[in-house]
Amino acid sequence: MEGMHPRIAPSKPVAAPAPSPVPEAVIWTTWVLRIAIALQCVGMALPMVTHQTPSPLNEYLLNHQGVEDATAGMIDQVTGFAMFGIAVVVLVFPISPIVLLVAAWAGVTAWATQMNEGDAFAFVAVPAQAVRFIAPLALVLLLAWPGHYARAAWRQHGAMWLLRLAAAVVFIAHGYEAFALNPRFIDYILHSGQFFFATTFPQQTAEWLLRLIGVQDVILAVALIGAWPNVKHRRSSWRIGHRVIVGLVAAISVYQLERFREPRLFVDWIAGELSHWLAMPVAGDALVLLLAVAAGLVAMSCVVHWRGLIIYMACWGLITAAARVIDGGFVRIDEMLIRACNAAAPLAVLLLVQHFSQTESAAATNGAKKKRPTAPGTPGASGISGLPSRPAPRPSQVTIHSEESTQPAAPRRPI
Repeated sequence: MEGMHPRIAPSKPVAAPAPSPVPEAVIWTTWVLRIAIALQCVGMALPMVTHQTPSPLNEYLLNHQGVEDATAGMIDQVTGFAMFGIAVVVLVFPISPIVLLVAAWAGVTAWATQMNEGDAFAFVAVPAQAVRFIAPLALVLLLAWPGHYARAAWRQHGAMWLLRLAAAVVFIAHGYEAFALNPRFIDYILHSGQFFFATTFPQQTAEWLLRLIGVQDVILAVALIGAWPNVKHRRSSWRIGHRVIVGLVAAISVYQLERFREPRLFVDWIAGELSHWLAMPVAGDALVLLLAVAAGLVAMSCVVHWRGLIIYMACWGLITAAARVIDGGFVRIDEMLIRACNAAAPLAVLLLVQHFSQTESAAATNGAKKKRPTAPGTPGASGISGLPSRPAPRPSQVTIHSEESTQPAAPRRPI
């Protein structure tokens, strides 16, 4: 009928866009951190509950604040049992405020250790234990509220960089202790030689190995900051710059080692053996320079093969944690558990960097596909390179011609 408006169908409600799925690498990373933090909580709780050794905060309260022994012991007891409960919560249903309590206690413990000045290396206690209170902060970034996973990319990148910096700081601090010949580290090497090789290293050999380990730790720390996956669309100048910096640090560190007596004696012995074997004189200084160049090249290759670098750091963190049990027996299992994040942090970095590498590679591939010109012969293509494409005609604009009838279609009847 004329004069009547056409019937308009009711509009359907637009559904809200579904949230982006959580990357599998983020889920694996959170589980790695949750297990490591739970083990760290157990390691912190065991000596306080069993009265094996007082906590560093206990010693600080007794020696510097004049708190009574009973009060400081009660604080240790309550904190120890609370840490057992927090370990269960972190594993079953992690909540950000509970995880922050772990970071707070680990930070206070590191600060108290530095303030107690128990040995000559107490002043590096905070950087040496940085990963213990940084790893819970990284887990908080990866967790949404409450107990779910974060989908925001900035939180994932922030967690990755927190872990990288914390692991690098720990390796640098331990490298300094090793290079300065911490007596505890020398004992670890001597007892490890007896445990694995059934032999006793001479004191000079242990000190020389310890200095080499110190150089290695510093090189690994610098390489961890400079390493990045070899993504094609990233600027190659940055990758080359990272490798050059790491190689120079390694070469200079090894070259400076020859100033010490034990490495120099070892180098001179190698030079003498080479001179006898090659029947030609080999200078010790030339051999030191050659070793420095080789160390630089090896360090640069570690930056290229970043997966192997991070896996080696995780394994080395596990080995150094297990050295406490090898040195003092199963009674010191708490010292191994409390260092669980030393191995978990590089492993978490590996998972996150692998995820970012795949994401950037996929984005680069998709960008290349979008920029690809439309092939001639497809709908909407002009067929001539450089000319704008012609839009495809609408179905209502197409006129159907046949041999039987050339009359246009009858108009639609109004509703």
